[in-house]
Amino acid sequence: MSVNDDEIVLTKSVDPSPGNAVNPYGSDISPLTFRKRYYGATLNIRIEPLSGGLMFSDKYIQLASYFASENVYGFGENAHHAIKHDLSRYTTWAMLARDEGPNSYGLDTKNLYGVFAFYICVEYDGNAHGVLIVNSNPQVACLFLKFSERSGTEQPT
Repeated sequence: MSVNDDEIVLTKSVDPSPGNAVNPYGSDISPLTFRKRYYGATLNIRIEPLSGGLMFSDKYIQLASYFASENVYGFGENAHHAIKHDLSRYTTWAMLARDEGPNSYGLDTKNLYGVFAFYICVEYDGNAHGVLIVNSNPQVACLFLKFSERSGTEQPT
């Protein structure tokens, strides 16, 4: 299934109780590809069933996808040693605000004052895209490299 610029994925609820949203496209939504055209280029975000796909329930959303490159910046207000994320190690970034000042010593990934679930990915062709995730519940982003069976190398995830 593909969703283009001029299409919107809608759900309908037949019952007001939680968890009763109905997918109008049927039960199998993976793989799902979002395409957005900008300045002559196309941004493709593909949700793969083998990477976890899309899971949605009351107070829980899981979206597994791959980045276009390892040049990823953002994901909450956390203490970082560098602006660019290091995808060479598995890192979990919690996005739940608390009153703690920044501390960039050590490899801890403590969350700070605000929650800004936004990332920017600079792609290999020089284009960049950003995604803002708006949510009222705690959020976690797990960043790591995946092994690509096609190329035999690790790929950003």
